[in-house]
Amino acid sequence: MFQSERFRAEIALVLLTIIWGLTFPVTRIVVAEMDSFALVFFRSLLASLVLLPFVFLKKEDRKACLKFLPLGAILGFLVYLSYLFQSFGLETITSARSAFLTNLTIIFVPLMSPIFQRQYPNFKDYISMTFAFVGMILLTSPFDGSGIGTGDIWTILCAVTFSMHIHTLQKIVKKNGKGKIFAFLEIMIMCIFAATFIPINYHKNMHILPSSMEAFAALFYLGAISMVGTTLLQANYQCKTTPERASLIYILEPLFAILFGYMLLKESMTTKALFGGFLIIFAVIWVYFLQIGKKLIKNN
Repeated sequence: MFQSERFRAEIALVLLTIIWGLTFPVTRIVVAEMDSFALVFFRSLLASLVLLPFVFLKKEDRKACLKFLPLGAILGFLVYLSYLFQSFGLETITSARSAFLTNLTIIFVPLMSPIFQRQYPNFKDYISMTFAFVGMILLTSPFDGSGIGTGDIWTILCAVTFSMHIHTLQKIVKKNGKGKIFAFLEIMIMCIFAATFIPINYHKNMHILPSSMEAFAALFYLGAISMVGTTLLQANYQCKTTPERASLIYILEPLFAILFGYMLLKESMTTKALFGGFLIIFAVIWVYFLQIGKKLIKNN
């Protein structure tokens, strides 16, 4: 079991969540100094430049880029919305809170399965969704007088669009392969969308470029390292497991976001918010190990 292709793919997705976890506090550093549209543009531009030589070295890859451009545009638009909504949210909420809410994909992925995969959530999925929903309520505290903030709403929308991206990527790459090509195309399309909207939505009180070396270094990490690495890992390995299992693994991301948020920004959370966040994580762990246990019993 531990030597299976799916197991190796899921280990790669765990590495992906570590990289993602670091992006939350790093993104907060950047959005404090520059416009969110500009951030998405430069982030995707850097990633496109890094991937460009690998994609255009072979003639067959250049042809594949043209052939799959329409499908890449769909993926690029969805991932563009995800990154943009997440950046909007991180302007007003902590990196740990953003990570927990982003991982409400545990709710949205099974709910979207009838549309994208022609599969319906089972009883275990509904149990995990219940835990995740209660965790979200505790995390966002909508009934304590403060209500759900704008940053929370943006981040929940990020989770919705990212769930759509998970399903769409799963179908496209499983059918056509070419994970590297689709990784490049979606980043390139995201760059084009962001460039189009910068003049329209530019905030006069924000800079198009960061003003400190710390933010420049953070921007370089987000584009050249994080986006390239996570996009390639997701495009090449997510298709080797199921969308539901992938969404379960992705929810480990808040653990790393909390760790890196504390290390880099000295962020903290209330006890109730932490409990809500870990309820969301428990929803994933409960279902994941239930599936593993069921397989072990079957094999024995």
